[in-house]
Amino acid sequence: MSEQKLDYAPGKKNAFVKLEIRTIAGRLGYDRTWDYDTAGNVPAIPMYLSNCKVEYYAALKKDGNVQLRVSSFTAEDGGFEFKEVPVYSPHIIIRLEHRDGKVTSLEGLSNEASETYFEVKTGQVVWGRVDLDQASLLEDEGTVDLGDVKITHAGFLALCDIYGSVCEGHRRLLELTGEDVPFVQVVYPQTGAASFYQHGGAIHILKDDAKDRAVVLHEYGHFIIHHVLGPLNFPGKLYDYNDDAQNQHNPDSKEHLETAWNEAIATFLCCSIMDSPVYHDGYDANLTMNLETDMIRVGAHCEGSIQGALWQLCKRYRASLKDQIWKALTDTTSRTVRTIWEFCDNWMDLRLSDGKELESALKVHGMEYRYDYLTGTSMYECVSPPDTFDQTKKEFQQVDELHTNFGSIGRGTIDEYNEEFYNRNNKFNPGMLDAAATFSNPKCIANNKYIVPVRHRYLAHAPRG
Repeated sequence: MSEQKLDYAPGKKNAFVKLEIRTIAGRLGYDRTWDYDTAGNVPAIPMYLSNCKVEYYAALKKDGNVQLRVSSFTAEDGGFEFKEVPVYSPHIIIRLEHRDGKVTSLEGLSNEASETYFEVKTGQVVWGRVDLDQASLLEDEGTVDLGDVKITHAGFLALCDIYGSVCEGHRRLLELTGEDVPFVQVVYPQTGAASFYQHGGAIHILKDDAKDRAVVLHEYGHFIIHHVLGPLNFPGKLYDYNDDAQNQHNPDSKEHLETAWNEAIATFLCCSIMDSPVYHDGYDANLTMNLETDMIRVGAHCEGSIQGALWQLCKRYRASLKDQIWKALTDTTSRTVRTIWEFCDNWMDLRLSDGKELESALKVHGMEYRYDYLTGTSMYECVSPPDTFDQTKKEFQQVDELHTNFGSIGRGTIDEYNEEFYNRNNKFNPGMLDAAATFSNPKCIANNKYIVPVRHRYLAHAPRG
């Protein structure tokens, strides 16, 4: 406390008042009243904003001008301290950006809100306001510890949870794998059908996904993979397997190997960060996946099968996330992992185990057999009658010949082989199929060369082609 002369005028009697100065400490957060696994209501769970920008505003005297006095960041546990500041008409502005431009910031994608206590504007960091009790600051001199300072604005605290989810994702990934991923921007509110990560850009979050930590961390998982392995480089639409007109994916749908893996690894990382097998999207959808109990057996073209196998490998067979799974995922010495089979090949090439536990986890999720592909100079040419299949010349006339020679092992059906042949060529060898070709009838054109699927049983100890 000190004295300050107010409204000084020479030759006149001047008033002196006590200047109230305090050091103010507290812990900034909010109460979460929703369950991440069900979206149901729960008793209040204290949540704290780590390394978040905070600004302290106050006036020097009663009814004086309120101005910015201190700008700083909270600690890892949400703690803050404003040293020797005035205490009249005090409030805090919380800006959802991380200390030193690390980890994340949450910015407006549109002019969604402009209120005294909450603002979302295009291209600007989202902020909210919390008023402090002036009387409590005046009670004691020196340092005043406010304890937990709660954000209560419903719209703002939901966005604080987005920020907190990404911060938690960064912290847990560093703890689990040693990977310190860089800054990623989050923008809100996304319009349209889904939240998504724009490769090389920002994470876009729907308004109804703000409280869905699993959705936020799934998109953060896509960012993590982009950071450690680079862009997917996938041609055209992502989810058009079997000519899916809606171009969508589900836990048990079939996708291209690369797409299924891309979705599965993002969900697996999300659940590993949360240390929960439950993925729940409960506000714009009603989707619950349980990586431990779903036991989807569709196979390598299915995100549900892949994420379940990875979870079982980690939790049931106790594979080390850091020393085995992360190494198999991120080591690019021999290949960049874009499918479950490339992950398995990396696992074995790096000698992370004898592979028996990996083989078992795959088998119970419908991946006892795998398809590899003859590409490049190994492709086969379609020939006209009377020529037929000739392995030496790399020629064939009908796809069923390829099935007989490369796809029938382990009771592999012609219908499944037709799907593999059509989708692989339609996506990665475009323009070679007949215009009337479908995944059930992949018509070929004479003199064109085609990618050939080769089916074999996945055995960890078997040589890989």
